[in-house]
Amino acid sequence: MSWIKLHRTIKDHWIWKDSEKLKWWIDLLILVNHKDNEKVLIGNKLFNCKRGETLKSLKTLSIRWMVSRDTVRCFLGLLKTDHMITTTNERVTTRITVCNYEDYQTLPHVNQTDNTQKPNGSQTLADTIKEGLKNDKKKEAFAKPSLAEIEICFKEGFKKKNAMNDAALESEAFFNHYESKDWFVGKGKMKKWRYSVGGWIVRMQKDGKLKLMVVA
Repeated sequence: MSWIKLHRTIKDHWIWKDSEKLKWWIDLLILVNHKDNEKVLIGNKLFNCKRGETLKSLKTLSIRWMVSRDTVRCFLGLLKTDHMITTTNERVTTRITVCNYEDYQTLPHVNQTDNTQKPNGSQTLADTIKEGLKNDKKKEAFAKPSLAEIEICFKEGFKKKNAMNDAALESEAFFNHYESKDWFVGKGKMKKWRYSVGGWIVRMQKDGKLKLMVVA
């Protein structure tokens, strides 16, 4: 695959707080092999590189990231401590393996429960991603907006259209309309009411019901 998958919950991970380390981590995700059993020649030795692995020496990474070898060694140590990678010394190079690599390539089944206990009880970045996907599913449930929220949305919508319509009056009409339908749109429950407000304003415009401001 020519892409990697990052979930928005990476913002809750410690690596997000350091832009330089975040860049290095993403670079590692890009560097690791996305194919299985690829042959890599380093010097006069042939290595087998599996999916989710890369063969890079500390020197190579230090040149690539323009930092010292000690800085690279320290960074890789942090990743190992947090169970994000494992490393194996191959004499002329270092084999770096990204833990839970499939979580950065395929969508996990959010309905499955991971009962595997992580060493030292720590939560890996892959775990954070899975947790975020589960939370996203929960957030999909519709929450009925208040009349005040709808009015604010109409005010913003009318302002963008340069319209002088009464937002309070229109928001009440919107609320009563969908309240009578138990907040269903067609055959399905409404998911994003702000989009419905936008659609309502567009229909008003098409029907010539928007009171547009005259610009001199």
